[in-house]
Amino acid sequence: MSTIVMFALGVPLTLSMRELIIKKNVTSQISKLIVYQTDAFAEAEIESIVVIPREDHLEIGMEVSAPMESIAQSDIDDLRRLISRNIKQEINLRVEIIPMRVVVSPLTRNKASQ
Repeated sequence: MSTIVMFALGVPLTLSMRELIIKKNVTSQISKLIVYQTDAFAEAEIESIVVIPREDHLEIGMEVSAPMESIAQSDIDDLRRLISRNIKQEINLRVEIIPMRVVVSPLTRNKASQ
């Protein structure tokens, strides 16, 4: 009887652990790919990456902060292909881009006080 209970508990736990490992590995790979192999995201900051395993593919959602108009649809398509090739699995990629505008007010020195 205890063997059946152990088996009944072990299978869902094993599947759950497998899903967590997949999510962690893919998230790490995506971050590294973006940082080291793409130029389009050079000025972007990754806010979050969410990976959801499906039967035949992965759903990947990203949220990035980037200057306005700095990331094009073609950049997202290229990133999807790059990730898919590297993890050897089909993916559906959704990227939410939070527009970021950088405004700088430089230090001005009063010539009279110098």
